[in-house]
Amino acid sequence: MNTKKFIAIIAAFVITFVTVSYAQPPNTPNAPKSAPKAPFAGVGFTLSMPATNGPVKIAQVRPDSPAVKAGIKPGSIIVSINGNPTVNFSLKHCVELIRGEPGTQVTIGLIDPDTKETHTFTLTRVVISVPPAKPANG
Repeated sequence: MNTKKFIAIIAAFVITFVTVSYAQPPNTPNAPKSAPKAPFAGVGFTLSMPATNGPVKIAQVRPDSPAVKAGIKPGSIIVSINGNPTVNFSLKHCVELIRGEPGTQVTIGLIDPDTKETHTFTLTRVVISVPPAKPANG
């Protein structure tokens, strides 16, 4: 593989994976318009999705969250939310369905990255605090 092709592949990989966690507070200049207002209610994981219409996956699981307590692992593929197949869902739509009012429940179907088995989890949403961004020079 030549260098230009390798760099193009790496650049495409970096650009196409989008996560749903935001390190920048929503009132910061240049913050993403869809950044959550901190705090928000969720189940404690971030999502990723390749731009090439791949499946929505669990990118990270926050410590001490409903997701980690349920045994959800990074790399799991989300196949349903509240009984609805996610095959044509955008990343943003998945996030909107998973977030909600604190104390309410969401049911998520996942394919385990290790066993390839499908599991269903009913999780109770909790307030998720987003830590403020650290200054680049500090």
